[in-house]
Amino acid sequence: LLTQDTSFMINIHKQAITSVPWFTERILDEIHLGSLIVAVLISVVHYNISHKKDMFLNRSCLAIISNSGPYFSNMHTYTAQR
Repeated sequence: LLTQDTSFMINIHKQAITSVPWFTERILDEIHLGSLIVAVLISVVHYNISHKKDMFLNRSCLAIISNSGPYFSNMHTYTAQR
């Protein structure tokens, strides 16, 4: 429901995070919160496809990414490549 809120989506793409030590796929410095959320969702979908195969989880994650698509700005290079 939060991804349908315009002001929430605009604000998360403006908030910068200096480092994310718990994200182990790659060192992420100076990433915006919106880019981090999309990177985590893509990782969840990728893991779910290869191991769990829960279609409801995939559908929900892809819906979140789809809802946030119009608000993407200042996308981190790692997230854009994924």
